[in-house]
Amino acid sequence: MVDLGLFKIKTEVFLVLVSVAVFFVQLLLCSKVKNLLIRLIPAMLFFVSATCFIVLSYVYYEGWDGLGALVLGLFFALLLLVCALAWVIRAVLKGIRAKRAK
Repeated sequence: MVDLGLFKIKTEVFLVLVSVAVFFVQLLLCSKVKNLLIRLIPAMLFFVSATCFIVLSYVYYEGWDGLGALVLGLFFALLLLVCALAWVIRAVLKGIRAKRAK
């Protein structure tokens, strides 16, 4: 359960809501922003976070703390995959528009 102050929601629901929000933000960045580095900011943040937590789970933490860090790393890796999905959908849409223009 994730405690958000006034109410609590299940972790799975929270992860789905965050994933949907990340997907739409990444899709908006891919659609509206011309600078590649700015479009890559969410993906870079999730990659660095996932890598750090996964490495920390093996190197620094022991026992249950390591398992918790590994779960956080996997959550960030899932969000990285959501960013990649937004990039793929944007590329497919761009290809369809280019094909229609011909």
